[in-house]
Amino acid sequence: MGALRRSAGLRRGAGAPGWNQGSGLRTWFKVSFFEQVLRVGPFEVTKLVLQAVVTVVALGLVPSIRRRFGWGYAVFTFAVVALPALSTKDFMGMGRYLLAAFPCFAAGGVLLVQRPRLRLAVLGGSTFGLLFLASLAARAIT
Repeated sequence: MGALRRSAGLRRGAGAPGWNQGSGLRTWFKVSFFEQVLRVGPFEVTKLVLQAVVTVVALGLVPSIRRRFGWGYAVFTFAVVALPALSTKDFMGMGRYLLAAFPCFAAGGVLLVQRPRLRLAVLGGSTFGLLFLASLAARAIT
């Protein structure tokens, strides 16, 4: 194993080269995430916090998925969301993993059907988010 680490250029706890992310407790407890939230401007904070919130919401839907669709889908959703969330330093890129958590969309749809006011709030918030992020993309603000 030591030879493999040396050949890959890895030190203990260094993580993959080029990703600027270590491994271990610092990554698991999202120390870098909280440092960035306190240090960066409002647009960067929005990007970071939005992905963290969506990840927490997806994990919060796991009990509903278990009740409605069974243990198999619940375990799949938990694994597909929790493992990448645990291994990322700041939740960036979680959207690609959440797309694989398709039972979350079904459970969210069922919850929105039962709550018309929440459905309108989610629709309004999604519309605003789409327009806001499209305007940022049009002005090349990243």
